[in-house]
Amino acid sequence: MEFLKDPLEDRFVPEVPTPVHQSKPLPDAILFPGKGQQQGIPDWKVVREYLAREGTFSKQHVMKILKESIAHMSKEPNLVRVPEPVVVVGDIHGQYYDLLTLLGMNAPPTNDSVGRTSNQNFLFLGDYVDRGVNGIEVVLLLLSIKVSLCHSSRIFLLRGNHETRTMTESFTFRKEVLAKYDEETYEAFMEVFDSMPIAALVGQRYLAVHGGLSPALTKLEDIDKPLRMKEPPFEGLLCDLMWADPCPDDEAHLMGEFTHNTERDCSVFFGKQAANKFLEANGLISVLRGHQVQQEGYKMHRFGDRRLSTASKGGNQTSSALDFPSVVTIFSAPNYCGSYDNRGAFFLLDHGVVQMNQFNEVEGPYKLPQGLNVFSWSAPFLADRVVNMFYNIISQAASVSTKSRTTRDKEREYPDDISIEGKNQITNILNEVARVKALAEEKKKAKEVKGELMRRKVQAMGRLGRMYTTLREEAEFVLKIKNMAPDGKIPRGLLLEGKPAIRHAAKSFQLAKKLDRDNERVPKAAAAMPQQPPSGAGQRKGVNILLAGAKKGLV
Repeated sequence: MEFLKDPLEDRFVPEVPTPVHQSKPLPDAILFPGKGQQQGIPDWKVVREYLAREGTFSKQHVMKILKESIAHMSKEPNLVRVPEPVVVVGDIHGQYYDLLTLLGMNAPPTNDSVGRTSNQNFLFLGDYVDRGVNGIEVVLLLLSIKVSLCHSSRIFLLRGNHETRTMTESFTFRKEVLAKYDEETYEAFMEVFDSMPIAALVGQRYLAVHGGLSPALTKLEDIDKPLRMKEPPFEGLLCDLMWADPCPDDEAHLMGEFTHNTERDCSVFFGKQAANKFLEANGLISVLRGHQVQQEGYKMHRFGDRRLSTASKGGNQTSSALDFPSVVTIFSAPNYCGSYDNRGAFFLLDHGVVQMNQFNEVEGPYKLPQGLNVFSWSAPFLADRVVNMFYNIISQAASVSTKSRTTRDKEREYPDDISIEGKNQITNILNEVARVKALAEEKKKAKEVKGELMRRKVQAMGRLGRMYTTLREEAEFVLKIKNMAPDGKIPRGLLLEGKPAIRHAAKSFQLAKKLDRDNERVPKAAAAMPQQPPSGAGQRKGVNILLAGAKKGLV
């Protein structure tokens, strides 16, 4: 691959590697170097480096990777079996450079192994796209690793609730794909998501899903029953596996097994009774899931104290009593949406030894938020200058004094020898003076009113100027807050409170979670639509791009 050059060596941040040369596409021989059975398989290391240097693959290369991925994943069952040792990764949400950090902490895969040991496995719990700006990069890298190591089955990709048409159209991934490619490519990504398995049995002792448990789930075999190659409905087992949440610990004693999930507007909350009942019936220890941002990157849902006895696979032996949380939430997107200031985490299980590892956000190459172009981004700067200009003009006008000197009328006495005609003339003159004086008073009052209006305009322009200055200086934080707010607006009065309030709001985990609450729900427009029948992938009219031969291996 070829990188942009720096002939003058005058870059402001020279330690940041130069990006790849976008006008010179990556040759097939470099991206797909394999021969024989490996022909058409991407070199995932090249993919990782090329995307890290802000490269963009051609549509032809993307479609080739997607087609190969569908051929592999569509053959996997709904419930995949993942042996130990394994690294379990939660939501990533388009944070590509944090994904690279996570892979680096676990010794990135080689041609014959994944992880720190020769038999290390990876399990990803879904939500690879939306909210972050590098969803395409995340998916392409993971798929490249998947197909490169498919012969050893070392990496497993579960489907999350954001790997759907409903969510990607309501959030950012569809826009991201259309900005770089086209509708056909977007539909190909959706067919890849349709082919992903929906649950995993980890080390024969842990159930891993994206969301949670379901009233329709009593035994593990139930997971293999639904047809997954479709857009998931908003009710039933498939929905719950991707959307359900554990109830808050402080409410566990108040609820039974399941109740309606008011935070998502679909699926269920499941409590301690439901979790314990399912785990004991299936001889499991815990449920590993993602789906919810956590301050520390993970949460142990104990629902109070619990002790569980689990039978071995043959049913002849019983392990010692275990004290382990019924549910574990894992979230691997640090500083989620650039606003939560949370940590990321991943779950390491190595032959009975459990370890939770945390990591912090890694700053990647700067990109304008929301895919803005430079002209849209510079609008607050221009508005700030225009407001300052008007403010100065109005301030100058307001500084003109409207005060006028007033004199008291002195009572005039006529001389004794003045004639009646002279008195009349004097009276007329005085009346005219009085009229002029009254007119002057009216003008004075009008000037005072005008001056008051001018002062108010100056004050309003001053406030507007402060807001635009805040918008200009804190544009990135303001956009982050707007992205989280359900109505796309920042809280009233926040701009006038200035930069400290903006930064505090953008970095406060609880406030970010509160503002982002509506974005955690199923989109209202989608929820109101009638559910489509359970047909195959590509439910849009005429869409059947890649799955013609892949469905035959579906379980």
